[in-house]
Amino acid sequence: MKLIQPNPIIVSLFPVLALIPVFKEITEGFHLGGIDIIFSFFYAAIKPSTDFQLLKNIFHGIQVTLATAIISWSISTIIGTILGFLSSKLAWRNSNGFEWIALLIKNILAIPRAIHEVIWGLLLLQLIGLNDWVAILAMIIPYSCLMARVVSDKLDNLDPRPLIALNQAGVKGISAAITVLIPPMIPFLEGYSGYRLECAIRGATL
Repeated sequence: MKLIQPNPIIVSLFPVLALIPVFKEITEGFHLGGIDIIFSFFYAAIKPSTDFQLLKNIFHGIQVTLATAIISWSISTIIGTILGFLSSKLAWRNSNGFEWIALLIKNILAIPRAIHEVIWGLLLLQLIGLNDWVAILAMIIPYSCLMARVVSDKLDNLDPRPLIALNQAGVKGISAAITVLIPPMIPFLEGYSGYRLECAIRGATL
């Protein structure tokens, strides 16, 4: 008996079926009760208030947001870069069989990296209470792990031949790794850390 083989294109569309109950809930729950709020929002965007106390609070909020973003970005960039080197197989090339440490670190960092900073914020809020460090730590944890993953992948994609040549010339260990790995990583770190600052500002705003 010949088995019926489903069409791959049709199978790929199956997840779309999950949208059916979503559209059903949206249709049944649709109402115009929020029109006034939406109108007030757009009107305020066109003609914002110039109340001194409001402007003072806004300026203070911007300061807190930028400070949170810059602090969390600075710390996570440093920690992430260090962890990125530690989780790179190429960086452990001269370690005589300890390359598995890089894989272990990379797998461990995958767990905190997978949790969004908002979730980290809610968890830390229960642990240390409401203070400025909740937002900072909530961003440092996943951002450091994400930075480490990107740095590690970039390092492992570098040409290993210069490192091999130094090893054959008698240069071993950290000296060889620093000489070969850091110079090509500097332009990458400059560009990617700038992108992470943009992400940190968005995260701090949230």
